[in-house]
Amino acid sequence: MSTAITTDTISGFFEKLGWSFRVIDSTRVLTNYRCPVPAFYYVINVEIILGEYWVTFRSLLQNNVSRGQLAAVQELISQWNKHAYRARYLLVDGCVILQIEMPKAHFDYAAFVDSLVAICRYGRLSGVEMAAAATNPSLAKQIDLAVAAEAPPAAWEAILPTGDEDLNFDISMNRLPDGTT
Repeated sequence: MSTAITTDTISGFFEKLGWSFRVIDSTRVLTNYRCPVPAFYYVINVEIILGEYWVTFRSLLQNNVSRGQLAAVQELISQWNKHAYRARYLLVDGCVILQIEMPKAHFDYAAFVDSLVAICRYGRLSGVEMAAAATNPSLAKQIDLAVAAEAPPAAWEAILPTGDEDLNFDISMNRLPDGTT
């Protein structure tokens, strides 16, 4: 028997945080995070999927990696996976996915926040590098992976705003140009 975690549960968690979100259907909730990356406008979409026994957080970091860039992207994914805490980078059908899975039996508000912070943090730290490696394989050797070796955050402050940064969940960017959802 699985624990009763529903999209209403996830909605309540987002409301408690004060973040925007959108319920897609009875098993999926979508939000996004505008990453505070200097000199670059970078947004990651975060999808939360409710399975029978698992809650999965996932984000598409790079779409359509071509065959010419696969080796560079695979090397970067391998390096990030060595150091990532709670999250895993995957290459699925030419797309780089960042994913976290949590058993429903251990899922509560604290686990939700920890997973959301982790996926946003790693998306912010690695997303631009993944895009660079996916578009220019010669850059993979130049990427400084020292930030990947950084210890996992001891508290939420590692990703929450420090004053100048603004966590901005602009859910309107997930709508089609004609305004439909």
